[in-house]
Amino acid sequence: MRSSISSSLEAIANVERQDGSSKHLSQNDSLSQVLGKEHPGRVRALGAGPCPTQVFGNAAGQSSGSTESNAEDKRMIVELTAKLEEEQAKRQSIHKVLGYVVQQLGGNLPIEIAAEMASLGGTLDSSCAGPSSSGNQDPQQKS
Repeated sequence: MRSSISSSLEAIANVERQDGSSKHLSQNDSLSQVLGKEHPGRVRALGAGPCPTQVFGNAAGQSSGSTESNAEDKRMIVELTAKLEEEQAKRQSIHKVLGYVVQQLGGNLPIEIAAEMASLGGTLDSSCAGPSSSGNQDPQQKS
């Protein structure tokens, strides 16, 4: 028994010589490196009072991934915002082309297309839309 204690003490001293930060109380200190992980819900050398989250600030044995998660979330937001802006630009271009087509048709859309636009909530503003009367607007034809 005495030899196992002295060998443990030697191992602890050896770990502390190699890594000075292991002298400080942490979840990976010299005691935990030599003796193994503490039982769940306990902090070695502090008795039965404090729990690991009170001492170390996060769940025992689990690293806090919030920094990495936040960086990944921000990257994803930037990427999705760029995609959204690209899609909005495409939509505006399509809207302009559609306005031109409506002008060329003299404002007379086939019933199916007019119904489809109405169901999508698509309305052309006055700068894009041509005349909307039911007559043919061809300037070469006389009434």
